[in-house]
Amino acid sequence: MEVRCVMKKLGAGFMLAAALIAASSTAALASNVLKVKPRTVNFGPTPVGTVTGGSVTLTNTSSTTINLSIVTTKDWDDFSFEFLPGCPTNEPAPLDPGESCGVVVRFLPSELFLGLKQDERFLATATDPLTGEVLDSEQFLFVGRAS
Repeated sequence: MEVRCVMKKLGAGFMLAAALIAASSTAALASNVLKVKPRTVNFGPTPVGTVTGGSVTLTNTSSTTINLSIVTTKDWDDFSFEFLPGCPTNEPAPLDPGESCGVVVRFLPSELFLGLKQDERFLATATDPLTGEVLDSEQFLFVGRAS
């Protein structure tokens, strides 16, 4: 009976150790999975009726494939955007280690927002393709003012 109790304690100890190792491995992976460059694109004062554009590149800096999703978290009518090949459009998409994709945004200021600072915000999220666990998330934005 005493041997069984020791075995149960050892088994529980091994399971706890395995869980801690797995958690620390995931935590190590979770830092700096996504690199966003630049984080902010500032169009500055832009005359009404003109168009200016900019882009952001997202890179998987980890050593494993991730699922990437990108959503707008703040949207103004004076902005339009498109995802370049390799970036997800409606659902998370795989992004291999070292691969990049881009988001292009155009700013066409209107008189309706004359003088107002506008910011189009995005959130990129990297998840583990097998578990769905969030590994990293990064916000990036585009800023402009109708002048």
